[in-house]
Amino acid sequence: MQDHSLVATFLAEAVLLVGVYLVIDEIFQRRETRRWSDVTSLGKRALSARANEPSRVIRATLAQFALATSPDGGRAQPGGSAEYLELTRSADDLEAWLRDDPERARSFADAMRRSATRLEDSIVRWGPTLVEDPDSAALINLLPDIVDAARSAAESVALRPWRVRPSGPTTIRNRSPTTCSSP
Repeated sequence: MQDHSLVATFLAEAVLLVGVYLVIDEIFQRRETRRWSDVTSLGKRALSARANEPSRVIRATLAQFALATSPDGGRAQPGGSAEYLELTRSADDLEAWLRDDPERARSFADAMRRSATRLEDSIVRWGPTLVEDPDSAALINLLPDIVDAARSAAESVALRPWRVRPSGPTTIRNRSPTTCSSP
């Protein structure tokens, strides 16, 4: 009879230990999930902020372009999606305006390269952490395209393919992918 009560005590303690283990494991899981959620949120905010930088550079350049080229000095220029619509209508004019002033072209190209580098650094920093989250993985897959587009915009403006013919207007010649060296 005593053996039976000893086995029953061991089984009761084993069940109690398993119960305590499950409770402690649940507490750790919730804490880890909460911590992971905080890290994921922080990473998404950091990447989103960096992903918006190239568009800020373009919007600022577009505002300068509107000030310089509109008859009313850019005062009637609306904000938001109207700026984007204006940019798509006059992208060639904007590119020519940027290239007309080497300092303006260099400044735009530097700002775009800087924003692309910052975004790339954020991808390197937060990418391995966020790749586990399916929602974040979609964002991470889009970000290299933004980096490439920003660098491409910088390079296309920094190129100096404009040559003046002795007898005529400005034309484009030799679109080789070489860039000007900055002073």
